[in-house]
This record gives sequence, structure tokens and C-alpha cells, in this order.
Amino acid sequence: YYNRGTAYGTKGEYNKAIEDYSTVIAIGPKDAIATADVYYNRGVSYANQGEYDKAIEDFSKVIEIDPKNTAAYRQRGYYYFLKGKYAKAIEDYSKAIEIDPKMADAYYLRGMAYGAQSEHNKEIEDYSTVIAIDPKGTKIYYNRGLAYTDRGEYDNAIEDFSKVIEIEPQ
Repeated sequence: YYNRGTAYGTKGEYNKAIEDYSTVIAIGPKDAIATADVYYNRGVSYANQGEYDKAIEDFSKVIEIDPKNTAAYRQRGYYYFLKGKYAKAIEDYSKAIEIDPKMADAYYLRGMAYGAQSEHNKEIEDYSTVIAIDPKGTKIYYNRGLAYTDRGEYDNAIEDFSKVIEIEPQ
């Protein structure tokens, strides 16, 4: 059921994937990590259908089973973010960062959540951390440039937008 669910999910047939993952959960996987993996994949399938509350429930179950699962914190945080629950998103991204301080994606997404709350100092701080981890990504310079613009720091914004052009001239 698990492998078929994965194949259905890859094909975009999320209802069938959810059915198969639910069957695996009902049968009971052999160990906790396997159980967490099934909940994670079912959560992704729910999210791909726009069922964010169900996805959040499944990612919460993953975290209950495997409290060090950074991907589950990242995913749950992302769907909290999409629902406008920025404080909960920030909490999840912060937990992922606590577990893995080099998780650039969590800093990036937390920065976006800070920006959504107009906390531009924290937003810029997180974007700067992403740049320290991976200085080659253009979207991070672009987003930090926007945050600098929001703060009226136009010289810094121009510097970041220039970096985007330097990395990707086209």
C-alpha cells in the first residue's frame, strides 16, 4: 500500500494516495520511523489537495512520533504560514533551526513570516543568515532587497538587487 500510495502521489492522484497511506496507518507499520514517514507522505498529499488543516494534523503526528524531524516542522510551518498563522509558522521554523542550524530553507521561510508581520529587522536577519549559508541564491537577495526597501534602506536594497543581476544577468 505504501509504495502504491507513493506512486499515486507522484502521479498527482492524491485521493488514491491518501487512501493507501490511510490503509498503511490502519494496518500499523513495523516501527515508529516508518509510521512517521507514512503520516508525512499523507500530509503532503493532503496539502497538495489544499487540505491544509488535515496536512497540519499529519505533520503534527510526525512530530509527535519523531520530535527531531525538521522536515515535518518545516512543512507544518509552511501550511500555518499559508493559513496566515504567522506566529505558529515562526515557532515551527525556529524549532527546525534549533534542530538543524544550517537549514537555510527554514531561515528563509521564517524570514517571510517575519516580513508578513512587518518585522523587517528579523526578516533581514534571517535572509542574511541564508546568504551566509548559501550565497548563490537570487531569490534571497531579491527578498532581502524588498525588505530593505520596506525599511527605506534604498542603498542596501540596490546592493541586493545588483547582486541578483550579477548572479543571473538575464
